[in-house]
Amino acid sequence: MIYDICIVISLERRKDRAERVFKHLEDRGIRNIYALPAFDGSKITPNVVKITPPNRPYFTFRDELTNLQVPYLNRFQIGCTLSHISALKFAKMLKAEKALIVEDDVEFVENISDILIDLEEEVKNIDWEHIYLGGAVRNWAQQKSVKVSEHLIKPGFTDGLQAYIVQGEGFDKLANAMLSFKTTNDDAVNDVMFRENNPLRAYMRVPKVAFQIKDFSELQRNIIDRQDLRQQ
Repeated sequence: MIYDICIVISLERRKDRAERVFKHLEDRGIRNIYALPAFDGSKITPNVVKITPPNRPYFTFRDELTNLQVPYLNRFQIGCTLSHISALKFAKMLKAEKALIVEDDVEFVENISDILIDLEEEVKNIDWEHIYLGGAVRNWAQQKSVKVSEHLIKPGFTDGLQAYIVQGEGFDKLANAMLSFKTTNDDAVNDVMFRENNPLRAYMRVPKVAFQIKDFSELQRNIIDRQDLRQQ
């Protein structure tokens, strides 16, 4: 298979989400599923942990309590980043060569198992380390998406880590980029994907096959409904 294990990132206090996503994955034919307890940003004492990344003109950070613009990562962003780092490290610890990593609000298309079987065949002659199965591509002038094969593109700047596959050096490249805390975990992927020296060999499956359910976002602290991503 194109993945050895599937790692689900889920908060221990959100048992409703864990139950939903495990049933969803099993119904979709996803196998070898492992639960990874997410780092809970709500348990980080406010104003104790402060990480101030370099300024980036294309987005701003907001305090999770006041919603005011701030120069630092809020504690839920820190928790989210630590969770993805842990998932990548956990996969390596389990000796997985390839891992499917998902967040607990993921929703796959019905025929995802067949799509992953076909995708495994499609990437046989492609040197890949990371494949997005969903997300929002920002096709800025300097980073345009490029079609590589029938169902793969090299994406421009991309937001969204609800479902992705990693193999080889991709585990360490992603984990190290996130661990630098120079930006959010989503944007850390862009950093390593577009750097000049030893970039992440990243692709996206198109049409996208992973989306997010409408639910309260622990990260953004409100109800999120990203139906727009189904139209991209």
